[in-house]
Amino acid sequence: MLGVTHPQVHAYEGETYRNLLIRKAKNLGVSAHVKFLNRFLSKHELLNYLQATDIYITPYLSPNQVSSGTLSYALGAGKAIVSTPYLHAKEALGDGRGVFCKFHDSESIAEKTIEIMENKQLRQSLEQHAYLYSRKFTWPLVAEKYFALCNELTKQSKGESKCEYPL
Repeated sequence: MLGVTHPQVHAYEGETYRNLLIRKAKNLGVSAHVKFLNRFLSKHELLNYLQATDIYITPYLSPNQVSSGTLSYALGAGKAIVSTPYLHAKEALGDGRGVFCKFHDSESIAEKTIEIMENKQLRQSLEQHAYLYSRKFTWPLVAEKYFALCNELTKQSKGESKCEYPL
């Protein structure tokens, strides 16, 4: 479990959830296999952990969650992903790029994770689809799209293009 508790969650309930998870891991006898890193991670550290991850799980509780930076990074790292179907995940993980579990249902998360662990073909397919999808969002391609938009807009307004893409 990487990272600090979200500031809004922390303000409302403190470390209640993290402490519950720590107790649960101890009671289940798996504490030696579950690590809690309760600190902010640099992007470099986060990417290193993602590279070492077999399956990335994003169990947001609200279906209205509109973004997840770590989900975007996991896609870019080409990871198999299990997620609740919140707004961002539905778009990002559709068409075979991820597997959905139910909201507020740890058994569903476990089932989907085990399914990926036991099915090498599924895992490889998820990884490949996630990685290929994320290529559309690399900074060079985003920059090219912005320059193309700038060129189109300046042509429409002044009759000639003012934007140049530095190669």
